[in-house]
Amino acid sequence: MRDADIRFHEAAPQDAPEIAALHIAAWHDTYRGILPQDMLDSLDHGQRTDLWTRVIAVKAGQAEGAVVLARHGARLLGFVSYGPQRESDLRGKGYAGEIEALYLDRSVQGRGLGRRLLQMAAEGLMRANIAAAALWVLEANQSACGFYQAMGGEICGTQIEIRPEATLQDRAYGWLDLSRILAVTAA
Repeated sequence: MRDADIRFHEAAPQDAPEIAALHIAAWHDTYRGILPQDMLDSLDHGQRTDLWTRVIAVKAGQAEGAVVLARHGARLLGFVSYGPQRESDLRGKGYAGEIEALYLDRSVQGRGLGRRLLQMAAEGLMRANIAAAALWVLEANQSACGFYQAMGGEICGTQIEIRPEATLQDRAYGWLDLSRILAVTAA
């Protein structure tokens, strides 16, 4: 697959089931052995479809947010969701934007698509006059942590999520200047 064959577009409501399927598959691929298997097994396609239908609807009404899909032909390869920062602590630190989700099909990881989607999120936020953003990642997901560090992200927060199935340690990576992402992707 050539980069020229990959097309990017904003998600529409009819894309929600496919986004949900990729989201669940990415969790199974990424978090097997990190999260309890019961937690992964409980991921429900219908619930995730409802979630992504709502997210897409909200983004449709925002000038500063979107869900962007990457496709090769009809196949969904990955997506990124971004918008205004939802967490007051990170907003207080100057991170007005948030990269809410970035997921790839396992078969295309390590081929530059994640970099391109993160770049598109940074560009979208900057067009909306949002110059800084942060995101949350599970601390045990060392691959993602390494990726965000390589993209110029700096640790700007930590939190513990207590869920019925597990206690999770999260790390926030942030860019006080989103143009740093563009500089890394241009290099």
